[in-house]
Amino acid sequence: MGAAIGGLLGKQLFDWVRVASGDPNMAGAVQSFVLAAVTVGVLVFTIQKSKIKPFNIENTTVSLVIGFLLGALSAFLGIGGGPINLMILYLCFGLNSKEAAINSIYIILFSQGVSVAQTIFKGIPEFVWLAFVMMVAGGVIGGTVGPIISKKLSLKGVDKIYLCMVVGIILISIYNGMSYLGVL
Repeated sequence: MGAAIGGLLGKQLFDWVRVASGDPNMAGAVQSFVLAAVTVGVLVFTIQKSKIKPFNIENTTVSLVIGFLLGALSAFLGIGGGPINLMILYLCFGLNSKEAAINSIYIILFSQGVSVAQTIFKGIPEFVWLAFVMMVAGGVIGGTVGPIISKKLSLKGVDKIYLCMVVGIILISIYNGMSYLGVL
């Protein structure tokens, strides 16, 4: 519930940044650099995770607020929010990497699902059908192959792959931000 409401707010916040800047490239740069900064925080957290004791929150209201914040951030960033979700789910609820990944999918489903519904309601913008089909196919393949690989890996193996992905997200985000600014 919190992720769905937060998803609406995050999308509105990004639209506000886009309109306020008057330049879609500036909005893209802001989005990319915020994602890079947040992901650097996730990387540092992940490296230090063994030294950090989770809070194991059980309060429903606090859980709703956490879901709201995760939904808003991931919708603002235009991503599902996976790495951020995994960090927060460990920190706040003590979930291990595999448990957090499954719960992250629910957060993504609700925050992005509401965003997609809002986009459909407002009118679907023009897009490239081939790119859409390829993204759906990639999602289906990843959703099928990922759990198979995850079952074969230890938690340590999953964590290593996760760290590599986080570094990749940071580098891509910085590259995208610089591209939006015309530096590259």
